Amino acid sequence: MQNQMKALVKAKPEPGLWMEYVPVPEPGPSDVLIKVKKSAICGTDVHIWNWDEFSAKTVPVPMVIGHEFVGEIVDAGAAAVKFKIGQRVSGEGHIVCGTCRNCRAGRGHLCRNTKGVGVNRPGSFAEYLCIPEVNVVPIPEDIPHEIAAIFDPFGIYGREIFETWYKMIALVQSGLDVSGLITHRIGIDDFEDGFAAMISGNSGKVVMDWEDT
Repeated sequence: MQNQMKALVKAKPEPGLWMEYVPVPEPGPSDVLIKVKKSAICGTDVHIWNWDEFSAKTVPVPMVIGHEFVGEIVDAGAAAVKFKIGQRVSGEGHIVCGTCRNCRAGRGHLCRNTKGVGVNRPGSFAEYLCIPEVNVVPIPEDIPHEIAAIFDPFGIYGREIFETWYKMIALVQSGLDVSGLITHRIGIDDFEDGFAAMISGNSGKVVMDWEDT
């Protein structure tokens, strides 16, 4: 596998993002490496683009951002055995510690030590993403790439992390059509157009394609 990849990086503490080549992440023992097929722009990404007060206090620079995505597993650590190479997946972007009081009580959504994919650790606006196996969400074959890429934000308020994923997959498989929420479908090299659309307020979801990179 190549050891460098394209990624959208918050490279400087100022408005904007920059396409750069960065090292492909190496999965730890309990991690999986995912080749990203499509990414979607979230409101959090717009905050980071704008470099507002929240972002300046929260995001270390440089940082590969992004957390809404779909892709396929291409590598895994020795202890990551629940999924198969080539399996189509997305992932929960809140990575919890697993050892605090709330985590040990089954309330990981209240973990005070949560790290955000694409906020506090490298994200999915890249050709490859590495996340813990426990954060991986398998995507059924009857759900299109672009729909899977926008699952993350649904029901975000008050959600108990993975419960949202299960409910949204069931709703879409039952016939709920959310494709109308996607207003822009672009290649990743046109990312500036996608962010301009989001910042203008004249867009729904913007989905960016990595497959031709």
